[in-house]
Amino acid sequence: MKLILARHGESAWNRQGIIQGQLDSPLTSLGVRQVVALRQALAHRDIVHIYSSPAIRATASAELLMQQFECEITLDIRLHERHYGTFQGKEYTVLKEKEQEWGEYLWFIPPGGESIEDVCERLLEFIHDLDARYSQETVLVVTHGDVLTALIWHLKGCLKGEDLRRYTHHNASFAILELTKNGIQLENWGVGTHLLNLKE
Repeated sequence: MKLILARHGESAWNRQGIIQGQLDSPLTSLGVRQVVALRQALAHRDIVHIYSSPAIRATASAELLMQQFECEITLDIRLHERHYGTFQGKEYTVLKEKEQEWGEYLWFIPPGGESIEDVCERLLEFIHDLDARYSQETVLVVTHGDVLTALIWHLKGCLKGEDLRRYTHHNASFAILELTKNGIQLENWGVGTHLLNLKE
């Protein structure tokens, strides 16, 4: 099975530098154009189903993508963004300040929130379920930045403390995985060439 994982388009809180976590904000006009560009980049793919996080910014992206493919959208809570607990709704500068005390924000557990390990566990469970349901088909998943970070952390061997920010997945960029009997094989990561000519 081939699995394409895309990050949603830019949201209002992405633009404003606010931590969304499992709170929500709508796509910006740029976010919509990003997803349309993503749709064009994937147009040659024979996608049989779209799975999406239930967040509005993800479902809006999935609905735009669905216009290219004659398939259904299924929402799955395991694709939701990392829960940032008491930091949700606050500016990212708050996390940056806490890094002085707690270390890189990707590695600490926000009060009332999730760790990268928590996110990775639910994502891998989702992928395992897909692998049991599909064989040679291509499936598209619309999810979030920290979910994709959790995935690359797993694929890189779960190295604690690694600087995961270098694997940033920009809005409406995508990764391609091949699921085989030997496990998850990474084909492409952070593909975003379709976004190069978009203006703010």
